[in-house]
Amino acid sequence: MVRVRTNLCVGCGLCTENCAAGAISVVSRKARINQALCTGCGVCIDTCPQEAIVEFVPVSSGELLASVGSLQQKTDDILERIERIRYQKS
Repeated sequence: MVRVRTNLCVGCGLCTENCAAGAISVVSRKARINQALCTGCGVCIDTCPQEAIVEFVPVSSGELLASVGSLQQKTDDILERIERIRYQKS
């Protein structure tokens, strides 16, 4: 699934010109993707000069919580290392 980051989209229309499925239109100077027509080929992602079109992978709340927990542990480990280095220099 691909999504448009509307804050980056300038409505240039390159994505619509290159979408073989005809799934993209520009409305009010912003690209819009018809997910029912989108084949997920990624040509629009490669074509967009603003990097406004990105792949979106939905995840479950459990997966999200696991990722956040893992990042928190890594952050804690890094902070602990920094403190040890500071202590050793003192």
